[in-house]
Amino acid sequence: MKRSALGERRWDEDRGGEYASWGTSTFYPALDEEGYAHVQVEVYANGTVIAYDSDIAGGFRA
Repeated sequence: MKRSALGERRWDEDRGGEYASWGTSTFYPALDEEGYAHVQVEVYANGTVIAYDSDIAGGFRA
């Protein structure tokens, strides 16, 4: 499986609920040639960083 470089996508809404204080975020997905993200990093305005990979999430469609 060939993986692409990380892309970038801004999300201009907060997560809502108990995580609303994290603020807006930027997503950095690594997509394969079929458009599936096998790694994703989310960076929030307050400095929180979350990372997912396909071993945890089972692969997800971006």
